[in-house]
Amino acid sequence: MTATAVARARELLRAKNRREEGLFLGEGPHVVRDALDGGAVLEAAFASHESAAKPEIDELLGRADAAGATVYVVTGRELLSICDTDTPQGIVAVVAMPAFPAEPFATPGMWLLLDEIQDPGNVGTLLRAAEAFGARGAMATAGTADLFSGKVVRSAQGAHFRLALFPATTERLDEFRAAGGEVWAAATDGESVYGAPPPPPLCALALGNEIRGVSDDVAKRAARRVCVPQRGRADSLNVAMAGSVLLSWITEAKR
Repeated sequence: MTATAVARARELLRAKNRREEGLFLGEGPHVVRDALDGGAVLEAAFASHESAAKPEIDELLGRADAAGATVYVVTGRELLSICDTDTPQGIVAVVAMPAFPAEPFATPGMWLLLDEIQDPGNVGTLLRAAEAFGARGAMATAGTADLFSGKVVRSAQGAHFRLALFPATTERLDEFRAAGGEVWAAATDGESVYGAPPPPPLCALALGNEIRGVSDDVAKRAARRVCVPQRGRADSLNVAMAGSVLLSWITEAKR
């Protein structure tokens, strides 16, 4: 039974299996606690015999059990086999991906549009920034790093359980526009965001690939191109840095 559960969890290290199962792995006490606090559905929780004896992990296992998850205490080798880090943090949970909201754009707010951003660390940092600055959620085009990969989940620091997350399909983007939404695209040759007018009630900040920027398809949808002006000699800001500054300014301007 335990070996079967470990094997099934191990399959979730692959993006294809995560998509098919609608499940992902939350690794480490911080992520598991955020999942529980955020009301996420946990299917299972795994801890090694050694880590299960620690008060913090024991508490999380108890909460997971109370929330309906099946708890497994396994060997250190078994726990390592379902981690994508070299140093396991003692606990891993199998978490259900959130359901797509029925009418995501019915309520005004700020959205993040991730357009072929490939580095998982950048994607996770941007999700963390989006949640910190009050965005409602994030959409990701094909070619963007998997939102539910281990590195993205860890980098996002719990944002997965407080944001609406779904693919930025053509249909979704058309739905966004039909609801009166306006896309602002980050571009190095755009106007200074500090001089831009207040954004509309429903707005999405589009951030593009680390090398190429936003795709032509997203660029065509953009009503405004904005940038973070620089005074130093750096060629450009990292997309996660620029995106965090833009999100901070735009969401403040919406107040």
